[in-house]
Amino acid sequence: MVQLTNLIKEKEFDIVITAIECNVSIEFLDILLSRLKYNINKFTVFKNGEIKSPLYAAISKNHFKIADFIISKGGDVNYVQNNFNIAKLLMENNLFTTKVFMYLLNRDWDIMMIKHYVYNFNFRYDLASTYIKYLCDKDLVNQLLSMYQKKDGISKENFDKIVMCERSFDIPYQWYYRCIYQNTYDQFKFFSCYDSRKSLKSKIEYIIKNFDEAEHPGFSTKLYEFFIQYKYNNNNICLNYKLMLDNNQVKRCMDKIINEKRNKLNNIIKECDIEKLICFYQDNDALMDNINDSNYDVLSNAISFGLPLNFIESIINLFSYSNFDYEVPKNIFAETITPAVYSLLLSRSDVCSLLISNGADINYRFIDSTNSFNILIDFLIFHRKASFDVLYYIIEKLKNESKKIEKLRIPEYVFHIIIKHKKNEYFPLLAKEYLCYKKFPTGWYSMALKYNNYEVVNDMYVLDESTPDQKVKFILEELKRIGSNDKDAYILSMTIKNQEFIKYFNKYNDYNEWITN
Repeated sequence: MVQLTNLIKEKEFDIVITAIECNVSIEFLDILLSRLKYNINKFTVFKNGEIKSPLYAAISKNHFKIADFIISKGGDVNYVQNNFNIAKLLMENNLFTTKVFMYLLNRDWDIMMIKHYVYNFNFRYDLASTYIKYLCDKDLVNQLLSMYQKKDGISKENFDKIVMCERSFDIPYQWYYRCIYQNTYDQFKFFSCYDSRKSLKSKIEYIIKNFDEAEHPGFSTKLYEFFIQYKYNNNNICLNYKLMLDNNQVKRCMDKIINEKRNKLNNIIKECDIEKLICFYQDNDALMDNINDSNYDVLSNAISFGLPLNFIESIINLFSYSNFDYEVPKNIFAETITPAVYSLLLSRSDVCSLLISNGADINYRFIDSTNSFNILIDFLIFHRKASFDVLYYIIEKLKNESKKIEKLRIPEYVFHIIIKHKKNEYFPLLAKEYLCYKKFPTGWYSMALKYNNYEVVNDMYVLDESTPDQKVKFILEELKRIGSNDKDAYILSMTIKNQEFIKYFNKYNDYNEWITN
C-alpha cells in the first residue's frame, strides 16, 4: 500500500469520492461540488491507508465521463502532491490498464510520470508497447500526414531516414531481459524495431555478462534458447538483421551455459537423487540435445559414478534412450567403446545386461578383422580389467546362455600369464572356449611343468582329448626334458587327483627310468 504523509488529516469517509465511486449522475455530482466548495485535485488519506482524489477515484473505476467532468471543473491529470500523482497511485494499486493509459494519453497527461514503472523488469508488455507507440509513432504519423497534405515528394532513402529518426527509442535493457526470460520473441522484435542496432547489441551484450541466475532461476536456459532462435530460426529474420552479435562471443556464452548445466547434472547424478534429476530434465528440456551430445553423455557418466541399477534404468527412461550403440565420450574413456562395453570395464555386468535388454549390441565395433570373432575378452585383458566374474559373465551368460555372442577370441598369450602366475581359476573357463576352435596345445603342459604349476596340469589333462597313455607319457617326457627329479614327479603325482591319470602314472612305476634314461 502506498504511504503518503503530510497531506491532510486521515478521514474515514469522503462524500465526493464515495459518490464518484458509486457512479452518480453528473448533475448530482455538480450540485454536490458546488455546495461543498470542494478542492477537486486534493488527495485524501483514509484511515484504512488508501489515498484517493476525485479524479483518481473516477479513473480507477473507469468512470471516464465523470473524470471528464472533473477535468472540466479544474481537475488535473498531472497534479502532484508530496511526490504522488494519479498515475503513480494507479500503478501502485495495479489499476493502470491499457484502457486507463489511453484515456490519460488523450487528456494531456505527462507520460514521463510512469517512466520509473515502465523502465524495470516487471513492466507490462501492453503498457510498454503503448508507451513506445505513443512516444515514437505519433510524431512520425503527424510528419507523414503533413508531407502528404503538402504533396511533397520523397525518396525511399529519405523516407527510411525519417522512419529511423522518428521511431528511435532507447529501449531499457530490462525489457529485452524479460523478453528473453519469458521467450516472448515477437515482443523482443517489436522493441528492437524502435531501438538502434548499436544500442540493441550493447544491451544484449550487457545481459550476457550480467544476468543473475539466482534472482531469475533458469535464465541461462532461456538465454541459450534465445541464442538458438537467433542463430538458426529463419522466422526471426528481423531479429537476425537487427541484432548482429559476435559469433565467437555467442559460442563462448553457449558453451559456458552448457558446461555449467553439465556440472550441475553431474552433481545430481552423484547424489543419486531421482527427484532432482526429473526437475533438472523438466527445467532444461529444450537444452537436453545440446547437453547430451558426443562430448557428454548422461548414461556414461552415471555408469562411471557406479550408481545403482534402478537409477541407471531411470536415466534411460527419463532421457528416452533408444540407441545404445554409440561411443562413450573420449573424456570418459579414450578408446572407441559403447556404454555396454564400458560397463564391463567397470565390472558392472548388471548394467551390461540392462543395456543389452534395451537393444545394445555387445558385438558393436568388437568383431575382429575376419568378421568372425568377438574380441571383447582380448580388450579387457589388455586393459587389465578381466576379472573372473566378468569373464564368466561374457562366456557363460552372453555367449553360451543368451547367445548374444557367437564366437569369442581368446588370445593365446593369456594362458602364459595364467600358468606362470598360477591364476588357475581362470584356466578351465578360458581354455574350454579356446579349444572350441583350436586344438589342444601340448605346450601348455611344458609351460605348467616349467613353472611348477602342477595344479593346472590336472585341468589340462581333463581338457586334452588325447589318449590317457599319450597324455601321461608326454607329461613324464617333459619332466625329463626340463631336468626334473624324483621329487618333482612325486609332487606331480600327489597333486593331480584325476584317477585315470594316477592309473597310467603308476603303470610306469620306475620313475627313474622315465627321468634319467
